[in-house]
Amino acid sequence: MNGTTGTADATGTRRRLRVAIIGAGLGGIGAAVYMKKHLKAEVVIFEAADHIGGTWYRNRFPGAEVDTPSHMYSYSFHRWDWTRPYATQAELVEYMEATVTRYGLERSIRTSTRVHEARWIEGEHQWVVTSDAGVESFDAVMSAVGMLSDPRIPDWPGKDEFEGDLFHSIEWPEGLDLSGKRVAVVGTGSTASQIVPKLANEVAELTLYQRQPGWVIPKAENVYTDERRAQLRRALPRLKLRLSEFWRREKGSIGGALEKPGSKLDTRAKAKALAYIESVFSEHPELREAVTPDYPYLGKRPIQSSDFYPTLLREHVTLVPHAVAELKPNGVVDALGEFRHADVIVAATGFKAAEYLSTLPVYGRGGRSLQEHWGQEPQAYLGSMVPDFPNFFMLYGPNTNGYAVLFAMEQQALFAAKALRHMLKKRATSVEVRPESHLRFNRWIDKRLANSSYTLASNYFTSPSGRVVTQWPDGVILFWLMARFSVPNVTRLGDVNSASTRPPRPMTETGM
Repeated sequence: MNGTTGTADATGTRRRLRVAIIGAGLGGIGAAVYMKKHLKAEVVIFEAADHIGGTWYRNRFPGAEVDTPSHMYSYSFHRWDWTRPYATQAELVEYMEATVTRYGLERSIRTSTRVHEARWIEGEHQWVVTSDAGVESFDAVMSAVGMLSDPRIPDWPGKDEFEGDLFHSIEWPEGLDLSGKRVAVVGTGSTASQIVPKLANEVAELTLYQRQPGWVIPKAENVYTDERRAQLRRALPRLKLRLSEFWRREKGSIGGALEKPGSKLDTRAKAKALAYIESVFSEHPELREAVTPDYPYLGKRPIQSSDFYPTLLREHVTLVPHAVAELKPNGVVDALGEFRHADVIVAATGFKAAEYLSTLPVYGRGGRSLQEHWGQEPQAYLGSMVPDFPNFFMLYGPNTNGYAVLFAMEQQALFAAKALRHMLKKRATSVEVRPESHLRFNRWIDKRLANSSYTLASNYFTSPSGRVVTQWPDGVILFWLMARFSVPNVTRLGDVNSASTRPPRPMTETGM
């Protein structure tokens, strides 16, 4: 095995690089393709669920679909004959299944296998991964657990006394029949906007609890015609559509134009959303006032839906513009003290997005956990690497959320593959980001996001201190350039390498 595809063990024998990928969703599957293509690595993908798909397998609530155009929300290396402009949950899982088959990943994936911890062994420059399958060693570990995978359910007073069914949207019971039931949905974000119109066709009464409204714009929900699908099977029309969708969003992202409160783009976006509110609620002033936000357009994740607002006008649907204060055995009490009956409560209350890797204990140099390293302020270089965690990479890590999530994850996977190739080329055994590069990068992030729209509403973007820890502050072109031209630090087994004493500055470094 040559120096670009293998590493040496304790005896000096060359062998294939072994990489653990934790999570078999869109990120993990895509990363496995890159690891095999660029490194010819032995890849093991751990998946806690009984099937691949990640968050898109788990989120099977009525109406679940993506709000990014299908031809953007797909791999650059695997085209697909999408049936809709915005893919449904089932079609996204089908797409991932097809990707696994096409790239021969079936034997690399271990479903129903939860990872309990990943620990760096400094004396061996190896990661030890403990899972349901046992204890194994790897040269590198990549987290693909996602940002929207650990559900957040408020600890409402009286929650344990509620006598009906109460569940988070990600835990939707299979075969649930809500016919004739009084259902309360808590939350008015993207998930609720998809659930509510579907449930309204089934339940006797539907009550929606809103802590703070979100900006809503209409969504093209039609299916592709046979003619349009046939056209998009051809490479040039498909590429043209993909690039046009990217550029339409990139124009608003370059320099953080849309995220600046009061900017021309922010004002224009709000005007469009306000016009939509007026068109639906012109004869319902109380509802119009209740659904109108008082913050910039990107203060929360904007909602795309053409049937959410009209559903609020139905006679058996009630919008309560107040938070839930407590639960009773047979219903819900809002913040004003008003009680309403409920047989079922659906918590569309989001995820612990700002608490990165909350379900995955990772221990780096010196046995220090990643959560200890971060405290409550997660930071990473390109959302991927953290000092003192050699050979460890993340997908969809801190400050990488934006309009082109899957594209960014592909760049992170390529960045990881390039970093490991660089390590092997130098006949080294570890690779990590330099602390100074990491610090400089995150200072730039903080400067760009300070006083942005993300800080001016209740959202999942910020840490307890108010620092924006989820969002990327610019367009994906800049992210692509940074990922392509960054070269992390490498060391060899036996080199002095600790938090206080590091090897001389080798090779090249990013210009950040």
